[in-house]
Amino acid sequence: MAVVSDLEGTLTTGETWRALGREAALRIGRGRYLAFAARRLPGMAWVMAGRGSKRAFQDAWLEGLARCFAGADEAEFEAAAVRAVDAELWPKRRHDVIAALRVHLASGEPLVIASGSLEPLVTAFARRLGEATGRPVQALGTPLEVAGGRLTGRIAGRISTGDVKAQRVHELLGSERLAVAYGDTGADVPLLLLADAPVAVYPDEALRRTASELGWTVLDG
Repeated sequence: MAVVSDLEGTLTTGETWRALGREAALRIGRGRYLAFAARRLPGMAWVMAGRGSKRAFQDAWLEGLARCFAGADEAEFEAAAVRAVDAELWPKRRHDVIAALRVHLASGEPLVIASGSLEPLVTAFARRLGEATGRPVQALGTPLEVAGGRLTGRIAGRISTGDVKAQRVHELLGSERLAVAYGDTGADVPLLLLADAPVAVYPDEALRRTASELGWTVLDG
């Protein structure tokens, strides 16, 4: 029986856009990156005012970040992903959630980190968690399109959130039962519904409401 956890907001309070943004600025230049961010500020304000979709805004930002690395070879981006995780995501990991995952790993349950973040970042975080626990951890993120060993700047297929994430987890695990799933937002509900024991971690309003209605465990300190 497998255990699956979301990454951003669930296992860490770090933010992918911030971590990878530093790497993007190094690659394309600070001026070009600031211009990239500035073009998206109106959309951010719209979301913060409650007039736009936060998920759509985050997905668009992720796609924009991917374009910043067009032409990079896979090894170059993987190194950037490791630096981003080490600088932002791993230092801000949620120790209480990591402790819960240690129990699962110690009992021999396989663990998968499933996230909408770009797959090399998820892989880098999974590797850090595996090193910390002494157990292998699988990673499932949003894949990047590669041609001739170099990134095209595009995402391969759809971003791994919501129903897409749940479907990819199902495809990865096949008939294997999903014992426990951890998530932090309403977008994680499709994933949590796959598990015998869903856990809402520091949930947003939408997930907290669903967790209350369905009697799910809530972990929020």
